[in-house]
Amino acid sequence: MNAKEGTVSIDEIENGIHYSIMEKVWQSIAVATRKSNTQLFATTHSYECINAAHQAFSNSELYDFRYFRLEREKETNIIKSLTYDKDNIETSLELNLEMR
Repeated sequence: MNAKEGTVSIDEIENGIHYSIMEKVWQSIAVATRKSNTQLFATTHSYECINAAHQAFSNSELYDFRYFRLEREKETNIIKSLTYDKDNIETSLELNLEMR
């Protein structure tokens, strides 16, 4: 990784990666970003990708994953950012709630 102590942005991070190995990909991302003190911003529309990231970080020593969802308010047409932490993600996945 060539962004030591910086940030990396990846659009549609799951593209080209089979869902069956996505959790291992996220485990590797966690190791690489922690080792280089780098923050990753990744976009996705994939439920499987979000679930895989949650599982990977749940199985690591440190859960330093957050999911942000952009949502437009119908009344005001203002876009808000909703933050999902570990508990929010876990509940949404367990109840099969739409979070993309």
